[in-house]
Amino acid sequence: MKKIIIGICAALAVLGGTAFAFQGMAVRLAHWDEFKLIEHNEVADISQKTYDIHDDWQEYKLKGIRFKAPSGLEYDENDGCYTDILSSDESYRNGTTARNIGIFAETVNVNGDFMPLADMDKLLAEFDISADDLRSFCDWSGRAYPQDGIDFCLMGADLNMDDFNIHSYKNARTFFKIGEEMANWGTLGSARSYKRNTDQYKAFVYQAVRKEPLEFEPFATMRLLDKSGNEAFFSAATGNEEQDMAIVSTVKLD
Repeated sequence: MKKIIIGICAALAVLGGTAFAFQGMAVRLAHWDEFKLIEHNEVADISQKTYDIHDDWQEYKLKGIRFKAPSGLEYDENDGCYTDILSSDESYRNGTTARNIGIFAETVNVNGDFMPLADMDKLLAEFDISADDLRSFCDWSGRAYPQDGIDFCLMGADLNMDDFNIHSYKNARTFFKIGEEMANWGTLGSARSYKRNTDQYKAFVYQAVRKEPLEFEPFATMRLLDKSGNEAFFSAATGNEEQDMAIVSTVKLD
């Protein structure tokens, strides 16, 4: 009997030691389905990339943002975007005519629909992550602590399994909290992330690309933050992936 008790205690000690050494496994097991979807796509810097801007494109202005796009687009007051379908087109309003182009822009403030990126404290609160936990994760993974939400988004988009710390519940939880929202974990299928810096702003660009069977039209979105802390959202959907990115590359702030 004594040997049995000693054996049980020894087994429990081994299990306890293993659980302590691999605390991050609890996070992985709790989100097993999500972890199976993790993909890593390199975050490219497109600041110096040249896109094909046609000579006949014109400049538009929308809510403090200037951009170039194909000529002849009309502003749709109902949806607040530039489009190739007139707002007075009743067939479009009744859903029988698809809109080919939709270009949206919006300035961002604390009361808006978009998560503000200038204030890291508020951003981390949205993710239920403390600054200490994020700093611990960055120190362990060798990443620079993000200075603002653009840096945070770019870090999230660049997450890979090398950043998952199986020995720390805290770091594993932080990895999952960021990746759940920011990484390409199969929610849209094929996606790419980019960074873009100009003399006016820094930006995070997310591009959803065409995938078969086609479940959605491709689009490119941009979150940008200027040196004064002003933020904006921009989105281009033209049905052509390269054209979406070309339009995004022309964005300027007033």
